[in-house]
Formats: sequence, C-alpha cells, structure tokens
Amino acid sequence: TKVTFTGKGTIDATAFEDCSGIIMYGYKQSVKDYTVLTIDKDVTVKTDNHYVIWVVNNGTPSNGGYYSAYGTVVNISGKLYGENSGVLYINGNIQDTEGYVPTFNINDGAVLESPNGIGIYAAGYAKWNFGKATVKGAESGVGLKAGKFVFNETNVQGTGENNPSPDKWGNGINPSGAALQVETNAGYADNIEIEINGGTYESKKGHSFLEYVGETTVIDMKITDGKFKSASGLDVFNVTNNFNIEKFISGGTYSSKILKKYIADEYTLFADSDKYVVAKDGDYELDFPLFIRVGQSVNLDYTATGGYKDYLTFKSSDNSVATIKDNKITGVNGGNSGIYTICGTTNVKNATVTGGTYGIYTKG
Repeated sequence: TKVTFTGKGTIDATAFEDCSGIIMYGYKQSVKDYTVLTIDKDVTVKTDNHYVIWVVNNGTPSNGGYYSAYGTVVNISGKLYGENSGVLYINGNIQDTEGYVPTFNINDGAVLESPNGIGIYAAGYAKWNFGKATVKGAESGVGLKAGKFVFNETNVQGTGENNPSPDKWGNGINPSGAALQVETNAGYADNIEIEINGGTYESKKGHSFLEYVGETTVIDMKITDGKFKSASGLDVFNVTNNFNIEKFISGGTYSSKILKKYIADEYTLFADSDKYVVAKDGDYELDFPLFIRVGQSVNLDYTATGGYKDYLTFKSSDNSVATIKDNKITGVNGGNSGIYTICGTTNVKNATVTGGTYGIYTKG
C-alpha cells in the first residue's frame, strides 16, 4: 500500500481523544515497500492526545517472540504537530535488525513539534534518515532505544524541564528535557548507531546528549560537525560510566568542555570565547575577545603557527585585559597581569608576556 498526501491542507485528528493521526502496519516477512506513507511539504498533520504517526507491529510474533513491521517506509516533508503525546512513535517490540526494516526519511524542510510531549520516540528498531529538518519536543527532542540514526544538518531541540536521571520504562520513556535521549533497556532491540553531520542539538533546560541506565546500547557513534548546546552550567554529554565509545568526534562546537577520549586522532579541542571547538590545528580561527576560563589550556605558540587571528584580546579572571599581537602579550588598561588563570594551564612558548604587576599569574 502506498499513500501520499499532497497539495495544501491539514489532517486534523484532534477530535479523537486517544487516537493517532495515522497508524501504519508492516509485514511479518522481509518485503520491500509493503506500506509507504508520504507527507508532502505543504501538508500538516496534527493530533492532541496521541502520536501523529504510529508504526505498529503486524500482530503476529515471530519465533523469537517479538514482532515485525517489514516494508514500512515513512517519508516526511511537511509539518507534524502532536500537542501532548508526541509526533512519531515506533513500537518497541519491533526488533528485526536486518532486511527491509522500517525506515523513516525526515526530509529537508520538515517540521516535527510537540510542545508538551516528545518529538520522536524511537522504541522499535528502524533506520532514520534526517535532512535539514526541525524536531522539537518538551520531554525530549528524540528518544532513542533502538535503531540507526543519521542526522544531516538537522535541528533537534529539547525544551522541557531537566531530568538527568530518568527511570527506565518498559512501556514508554520518561521525560528528560534533552535534545537526544538514549535509554538502555533490556526489553528492546538496542544496537543504537548515531551519525551526526552538522545541525543544532540543543536543550533549553537540560543536556544536549543524555545516555543513562546500565550497560550502554550505543554500538557506534560519529560526529563530524554540528552545534551542541546544553543549558547553562550543564555538560553537553551526560553519559554513564559504561559509555565506551571513543574518538567519535571530528568536528563541531560545544557549550562545555569535551573529554579528550571522545576526540578523534589529529583533532584538537579549542576553547573559544563562548564555546569549545573541535578542529584540526590550523583549521580554526578563534573569535575575539577570548575569555580565559577555569581549566582552559592556552598555548601561545599557536598564535604564530596554529592559524589564529593576528590580534586577540584576552579578558583575565581579575577583569584586567591583555592583548596579544606578533606573539607578544601585554597587560593594558591598568591590568595586573598579562595572563591570569585560576585552576587552569597556560603553556607559553616563543612568546613575550608583559603585565602591570605580573606577566603571568596562575593560582591553583
């Protein structure tokens, strides 16, 4: 079956108290394009108390005891609005990981929004392909329990209250406020793969990336670019001690410091004025002014060899100001120190530092 909604219009299912806008069924054997749904760019589908689109199993368990939804394809270019429950949901007992598994294509320009629920609840196993789309949810932007996810220039937002330690749940997912929320749960297919190539992943009140509960089910992860922003004072990545993916970041900007083990070989974490940046040496120019922050490492040799701008202004911890030009650092405007750091590391190489009282003052 292939169903396409095109033209300009709205499918309004808000009158039904406990019903999804569209329910899709797959097949029990691996077949291609068994049920294909397409929502074109000028079409809106909205619901009130249930998901906009719900992919369910075929009702017949396999020999393994779980269910199938082979041949299900969802193509979204329009707008999906789920007031309370959420936007997209695939049943957690759909656990086939090979063959024509369910596939979601969230295309350029698509908008998925739930002001009180979750943007996407990916409980069952599926392949998710995201373009330049927007996914926004209060409980979280995307809740991941199983599947393969590829984000390309996607905007994902979590807007609700921060809950960094949700209880795991076998019949849903508890709110966290995160942009990307990964839950380990033995009752699901797991095998989570994540690839991010640009876009914005922001939590207004919580963490950009949250992974919790026991042994991690993330088997592969790669970030080549993107903007990752958590609420003020919160780490971008809040993960369990069992999260064992390393060297998966080769680009992007981050609102908090990133552990070195996450950064790919030949890449460096730069501390800029209002963000941290992962890039190769020489490939990134710092903004100015650059604020020297607690725990920051400043290597002055990069001013000559690392591709930084010729002129940078440093605001130090005691509010004095130092300038750097031609590999020389000079305290100005009555500043006490050329560089002033607390609990930080300053590496000076081939540079001249001059301050009103101290050239370099470090504490802690």
